[in-house]
Amino acid sequence: MQSRTESLLVAIRDRIRTAQIAPGEVIAENQFTEEFGVSRTPVRETFRLLTTEGWLQVLPRKGYLVRPLNLTDIREVMDMRIILEPELAARAAIAPAREAIAEIEEIIANQHQSGIGLAQQVEFAAEFHVKVAMLSGNHRAASTLRPLVDEINRLHFVLPGLGAHISSTTEREAHESILAAIARNDGEAARALQLQHLEESQSAMLRAF
Repeated sequence: MQSRTESLLVAIRDRIRTAQIAPGEVIAENQFTEEFGVSRTPVRETFRLLTTEGWLQVLPRKGYLVRPLNLTDIREVMDMRIILEPELAARAAIAPAREAIAEIEEIIANQHQSGIGLAQQVEFAAEFHVKVAMLSGNHRAASTLRPLVDEINRLHFVLPGLGAHISSTTEREAHESILAAIARNDGEAARALQLQHLEESQSAMLRAF
């Protein structure tokens, strides 16, 4: 059973991640003590953890600033992903389990099913990248990747032009091509396709920004 702090952490992080609490917004403890019917202690601890994770910045005597995203942030986060993900995709191709391939195929299908909302599409896209990383066998790298993906994915909720990209044929074909290379044990192709996909995504983000 989750503690109050754990429940608050999940709830508030999710609101920040999906821009229900917008980048650059100032928030205060009393907003959430009232809404969730809790004391200041779990809210204060939640804000401390979100600050440690990089979602919030302390504003002395004012509250907390939801960390905004600028061009430098986009470039830095995508550069880190470009350093990590192509190599992880290549390693994932060494000996992938059939069950893992089937699971990622289902994630791709779920991302592009009709009638789902943007938040679900973005979450499935994030799952694709994290599952491929986990398939490499390097779980520390996968754990490092998840917050990078979440941070950059906030853009889909604040830049209208990116909503079409996450559900596009280009996005689906990129994911399917990467997975197909992994399934046939072609590490070089998986590396190249993952790199191409990330570079295309970065370009789309920078154009929308």
